[in-house]
Amino acid sequence: MYKLLIAIFCLILMSCASTKQAANDNKPNERLSEKSDAASGTEQKIDKANSSENSNVIMKARINISFPEIRNSAAAKIEIAKTDSILIQIFGPMSIPVGKLYANPTQYIMNSNLENITYKGMPTEENIKKSMSVPLAFNDLVYLLRNALPNNSEQYSFVNIMESNKLYVLSDKMGAEFALIDTNNRRLVRFQKKNANNEMVMDVAFSSFTEIGDYTFANKISINFPLQDGRVDIEFQEIAIVPACSSPMSFTQPKSYRLFQYD
Repeated sequence: MYKLLIAIFCLILMSCASTKQAANDNKPNERLSEKSDAASGTEQKIDKANSSENSNVIMKARINISFPEIRNSAAAKIEIAKTDSILIQIFGPMSIPVGKLYANPTQYIMNSNLENITYKGMPTEENIKKSMSVPLAFNDLVYLLRNALPNNSEQYSFVNIMESNKLYVLSDKMGAEFALIDTNNRRLVRFQKKNANNEMVMDVAFSSFTEIGDYTFANKISINFPLQDGRVDIEFQEIAIVPACSSPMSFTQPKSYRLFQYD
């Protein structure tokens, strides 16, 4: 199963890479030392130099959501306080607030102004999907938006060289995660997640990178959810590292809103 996952992922990446990305890639590296590392399974750890998890980040973005049950486009202001919490404010035409979501590792709350509903629960991808239609858990939101891995990089094992990038995998009985790293520029260029049935549940492509201080951020993030036939495209207009985020970041349920509570 493990070898099959790796083989399928390699084929998917080679077949799905966009023409623009292929044009920017270097030719395959033919150095024997790298081939030897891949063949022998020599352990290589992911360079954490690009990790911005100890910084507070504020982003302004345009988000396009396309699922069978919903198609929408909106502006968003995103604040990420290190790895502790995230606040996403959504705006419609004429900058009218239409909703906001706050999440930390143990809970989330979302107010939907269009529905007069408040959603609360554990910040799992299943629960957040019920309120936003997008199956992204807390860690996905906090790390992928930063162009970072949602799990500890020390847990990923080196697999192979693909073009000018290195492929890493994290695998357990629940499934597998694959990370394609451009180690020369210290950035994550592709991330995929599969379940225990070897089904692709998430495919994330990062592009149009920008340097901010010691960190690299992707200005464009495309997230595909094949099992839901859904897609989320995010394009950032502004990204800034700041001393602090809004305080407090959380908020309460308006008295006139109905409450939907999830476990």
